[in-house]
Amino acid sequence: MDLNNILQLKNDANNLTKEKKWNEAENAYKNIISKIDEIPNEKINDEILNQKKLIMSNLSMVLVKQKKIKESKKIDIKIITKLDKNFSKSYARLVLNYLEENNFSCARYHYNLMKTNCKNDMNKFPELIEKMDKKIEENDSETNNLKMLLNLFKTKN
Repeated sequence: MDLNNILQLKNDANNLTKEKKWNEAENAYKNIISKIDEIPNEKINDEILNQKKLIMSNLSMVLVKQKKIKESKKIDIKIITKLDKNFSKSYARLVLNYLEENNFSCARYHYNLMKTNCKNDMNKFPELIEKMDKKIEENDSETNNLKMLLNLFKTKN
C-alpha cells in the first residue's frame, strides 16, 4: 500500500459519499484506514498521515449522516489527539454533535479548544460561532438566574 493506492481508494470512497451511499462509503473509508494501519512504521510519511486524517474526517462525516454520533465523536477525538490538534473540522463536528446531544458542557469545552488551537480557521465556521455564542449567552443567563435564586433562598434562611 503506497500513497497512490491510498489516493485511489480514497477517491473511490469519496465517490460513494457523493452518491450518498453512506454505508458503502463508511465501509470503504474503514477499509482504507485498516490498510494504512498495516503499513510498517518505517514506510509511513507525513503525506500518508495527512491522508489518514482526511479519510478519518470523511468517515466521521459519513457516520454523522447515518446518525452514528457516538462513533463519529470517537473518530474526531482520535484525529485531534493523535493526528492533528489543529484540525478545525473535527472540533466543529464535535461541537455540533455535542450540541445535538444537548451536552452543552462538552460542546463548550471543544469550542474553547477550537478557538485556542484553530484561531486562523474560525472564520470558516460562522454558523457554528453564531450558534455557540447564542448557547453560551443562554447558558450564562440561566446560570445567573440560578445564582440569584440560590442567593434569595440563602437570605430567607
